[in-house]
Amino acid sequence: MTMAHLVLSFLGATLATARVGITRQQATEQDLGLEQMPLLVPRAQPGMPPPWPHPPEAAWQGALQAFSFGGWPPRDQWENLFANSVSGATGDPCSASILGNSRLSPNGLGSRMNTFADEVLVGMYAGAPISLCAPTGVRDDWAIFFEDPGFKRCSAPSCVFTSTNGSKPALLAWMVGRYVSETEDDSSVEAIKRFLYPRLFNFRSEIKEAALDQMSQLGLAGMPYVGVHIRRGDKAEEVNGFVPTKVFAQHIVDLCTEVSCAGRVFLASDSAEELPKLQAALGQSYRVVELPRLAEDMYTTRGSGSPEAASRQIISDLLLLREASAFVGTSSSNIGRLVYFLREPNSPSVSLDDAGNFLWRGAL
Repeated sequence: MTMAHLVLSFLGATLATARVGITRQQATEQDLGLEQMPLLVPRAQPGMPPPWPHPPEAAWQGALQAFSFGGWPPRDQWENLFANSVSGATGDPCSASILGNSRLSPNGLGSRMNTFADEVLVGMYAGAPISLCAPTGVRDDWAIFFEDPGFKRCSAPSCVFTSTNGSKPALLAWMVGRYVSETEDDSSVEAIKRFLYPRLFNFRSEIKEAALDQMSQLGLAGMPYVGVHIRRGDKAEEVNGFVPTKVFAQHIVDLCTEVSCAGRVFLASDSAEELPKLQAALGQSYRVVELPRLAEDMYTTRGSGSPEAASRQIISDLLLLREASAFVGTSSSNIGRLVYFLREPNSPSVSLDDAGNFLWRGAL
């Protein structure tokens, strides 16, 4: 059976209960307000090579064997397992079972944070200590914006971001984490990621204070509002076309009624065209606001070598989206998935692609 047939079979069995938080379900074009359902990217299947780029077979199998998945640990052990993974790299940090390097990839900030969570996920189920690659001269956005629970650092020149060219299992844990996230039961994956994300992505106090000031300036502080993330730019290459702005507007109207937002909408987007388009689609009863925009080229930079100001803007957007009374975005965006796992489980959260399932695709 081909990968395409496996995916179609899987969809037919499961997408009737696509995830949009726990408050609503949607899986059809009509439910999503779309003329046709966007194509779903292939997902890893147990016992088969993943459909996304990975190292040569020998290296890939070596990584899978090094971090063999035998089931999730009991919930009452998670705190200890997390603490042991964080602080267990005693002695030489560069000899740790997992060398966390995905934070340093050339990808966008959302991708870097989600793959970091996948590395720690592997550490927890495998009982493996983690240290973080920290080569000289490479900026670590995670360390700048989030509280460090106590990870050790490895500054060896060989401890750098590693992808399909890798052969050392310690540097490939993030990829194994993606594979496990796609092949294991969604509800179990969601539970452990909701445990991990607040611990890994605890915003520094100065970041939270700045966000409160920004909320006040936008007229959102202490008020219910709908947060929306609209990803444009080069994302079209990955999602076979964009969800139209008018579809976002339709769901904003529903969510605004649900949370009594009184027309308050916060927008985070890499496109300056989206605010006027969304405002026009919603009408005068709504007020769409966004953070002061940076120079347009700041929204196209990627990786740890991009300007820190660009990352800081994304972090501010993240916080305001997390605090929104309701959220609408897209699972195809790493930012959308990052926001989803940072929000409270019972808060309304809607994905307008991947059949409404924020867990459909792993981080990359």
